[in-house]
Amino acid sequence: PRSLTAVVGPSGAGKSTLLNAITGRTTPTQGQILLGGRDLHKEYGDLSQRIGLVPQADILHTRLTVRQALKYGADLRFPSETSKAEREARVEEVMEKLELTPRAELRIDKLSGGQRKRASIGLELLTKPAILVLDEPTSVLVPQEVEKLFDNLRELKARGHTIIFIDHKLEEVLAIADTITVLRQGRTVATTTSDQVTAAELAE
Repeated sequence: PRSLTAVVGPSGAGKSTLLNAITGRTTPTQGQILLGGRDLHKEYGDLSQRIGLVPQADILHTRLTVRQALKYGADLRFPSETSKAEREARVEEVMEKLELTPRAELRIDKLSGGQRKRASIGLELLTKPAILVLDEPTSVLVPQEVEKLFDNLRELKARGHTIIFIDHKLEEVLAIADTITVLRQGRTVATTTSDQVTAAELAE
């Protein structure tokens, strides 16, 4: 809890394979993915609800407003016994947490890249996942939007979320990650804390 791990490496290093394994999309040929000591792939039906995945490509319907998109997501993801008032309250809470309330009535296709990414994160936060996995969330963002996104991730971490951040930009992850894992050709070549390493050292 309250940690952010960045997984970095060049194209073909195995980042996507690892992401698919830790979110349950792919079953590892050896080893285990454990959540609280429980095997993810043996108990996937239960444990999958504890993982939120924000893909690299935003999947929100672009012609809906932020509030509409999140309400639709809540309708699909919440148990049938959840009241409309409870779903709507959670939508408002998530928008407030990600500073999207001022954009609530704006259509997704009118948002900036950073705002769309935060809306995609909001979709996953609706069900309060313990673990949030992001696949290269900064890939299309300008520097100002990257810093805003990082502020939001720091806040989520402070609230108790475990965040796993897939990226290929070492200089970015050094600014936010507690732990950095470097992959190369399908293997872990380094795992270290961000305050003990520089981008140049990781690149060697």
